[in-house]
Amino acid sequence: MDPIRNNLTDLKIDKLCRILDLFRVYDKDIPTQLVSTFLYIAAHENCHKQALEDKDTGLGLSTAAASRNTDALAKVHRLERLGTSRKKGLNLIIKEVDNSVNPRRVQLKLTREGSTLVKNIKAILNEKA
Repeated sequence: MDPIRNNLTDLKIDKLCRILDLFRVYDKDIPTQLVSTFLYIAAHENCHKQALEDKDTGLGLSTAAASRNTDALAKVHRLERLGTSRKKGLNLIIKEVDNSVNPRRVQLKLTREGSTLVKNIKAILNEKA
C-alpha cells in the first residue's frame, strides 16, 4: 500500500479547505479573523463597521480589530497609508462614510473582486458530490 494516503474522506471539510485556499491567493498567511471579517461583510452587505463589533449579532471584535481588519480588506492597507509598510490592502471591500446616519459611521461594501471571491466560494459550496 502507498505510504502517502490521499483518500478523500470528508467532502465538506475538503470544500472548506478549498475555500480557504481561495483566500490564500490574496495572502498566503491570511489570519482567520480577517477571513471571518470578510465573510461577515459578504453575508451582511452594506453593514456598518460597528456591526462587526457587536457581541450578539456581529463578530464581537474590538474597535481596533474591526478597523485593522477592514483596513486590510480595503484597497489601501493602514500600514501603507501610514508609510510604515509596503503591504497592500486586499481590495475586497470598500469603506465609505455613511453621511445619511452619522459622518463617523463607516459602511462596508464588496468590491468587484470581493464579489467574485464570494461567487467562487458559493460555487464550491454548491458543488454536488
